[in-house]
Parts: sequence; structure tokens; C-alpha cells
Amino acid sequence: DEGLRQAVRSLANRDVREAVALLDHQGRIREIVDPLQRMRAIADDYRNNPESTLVVSPDNASRQALNQVIRSGLQNDGWVDRVGLRVRVLIPRQDLTGADRQWVARYDVGDTIRFSKGSRQIGIRAGEYADVLSKDAHTNRLSVRIGNGVEITYDPRRLQGVAVYQPQIRELAKGDRIQFTAPLPDLRIANREQGTVWMIESLGSVQVQLDSGRRVTLDQSTARHVDYGYAVTSYSSQGLTAGRVLVHADT
Repeated sequence: DEGLRQAVRSLANRDVREAVALLDHQGRIREIVDPLQRMRAIADDYRNNPESTLVVSPDNASRQALNQVIRSGLQNDGWVDRVGLRVRVLIPRQDLTGADRQWVARYDVGDTIRFSKGSRQIGIRAGEYADVLSKDAHTNRLSVRIGNGVEITYDPRRLQGVAVYQPQIRELAKGDRIQFTAPLPDLRIANREQGTVWMIESLGSVQVQLDSGRRVTLDQSTARHVDYGYAVTSYSSQGLTAGRVLVHADT
């Protein structure tokens, strides 16, 4: 597409004003002031060609809202089953900086923590998960329960390499587009890889057809690092390939 090529060249030359003017002249920009109407318009456009379309939205809040609106429309059209399997997924708390993670006041009871580095002294293994039970901001002590049920209290300033998540429930149904939010080395799945739910198995597992062509089976533990993949953040879209991209830009 020569018109799109010109806009890309302008962006590559950092002439954003010219690039946006070209896109506007080509009819590629549509302004909808009301956020809900805008998301519905994106969802309708997505449904016209769902098999090769990707939506990019700059922040997690709008991404999650778009995923829900798009998915609801696809269920109405029969692309996605109405009944699926409810799984507990972990959504990264992107509001926490590295410095924030040292202070218990920034944690919420119910958060899930993943320790990329272990500590023999505290009794935590590398790769282990823990749920936040309570916090004491005065002493900066955090109480968590790790996977085997043991409760541990520690000062987060003494541990490095932790990721903090907010648990949420997602229903995965046949036809759902999903994106992996963390690498799964045992299944040879890379971070941000995408796929489509192929089947919900009777024992509570999910069979996924990856975009690479492989099929993998997820259980409740491996499914916790997935989310809907209809809309992704601009960061998560890096490296993805799609025939058509809709960009949600709230100014």
C-alpha cells in the first residue's frame, strides 16, 4: 500500500505531523469523542474481519475494556462460545515501580507475588508464587502465603527480582484469542505469544492452537499467565504480525 508506505517513511524520519496528516488524508483516522462509542466502533470494525485483525491500545485499562467489548460482540456473532472455563489469571500491577516494591504500603492484600530469585534465609524458592495476607507499614513487614501453605513474614527491601500481580477471573471459551503475559519455558511459549482456544477439555484444561501452528494444553497453573488477545498494549504488540491493525488513541 503506497499511501501507507509514505506514512511509515515519515514516521521513520520522525516527521509525526506529516505522517498523521497523510493518514488523515487517506481516511485512516476516525475521531470519536465518546470513549464508549469509540470502543464499540472498534469492536464493530474488528468483527468485520476477526481472523486477521489486531487492536492496539496504549494502556491496560482501555485494553481490558476493549477486550470485553470485542469479545461480547464475537460471542453474539458465534465466533466465540458463550460458555467456557473460568480461570484465575494474574494481571501485572504496572503502577508499581521497582522502588515501590520495596515498601509494603504500596502492596494490596490479595496481591500475588512471583519471586524470580529465591532466598534460603527467608525460605522462598526461585520461581515461587505467594499471596499477600497482611502488611505492617510501620515496620515495613509483609506477610505472605506461599504455594505449600506456609506463611512467611519478611521485609521486601531484602529481596530483589519480584513481580507483583492482581489476580482476576477470566472465562476462556472455544474461539477466544489469548496472549501469554509471561514465558512458559516448559511449553516452549514465549512472552506475548498469541493463540486461539481450540477446545475446553473435560478435566478443566484448555487446548490452545498457537499462531505458530503448535497446539498446547494449559492447566490452571499454566493458564494464569494468559489474557484475552483481541486488544493488546503498544508494548505487547512489538513483534506481532497481523493483516490489519486498529489503533485506539485516546488523546
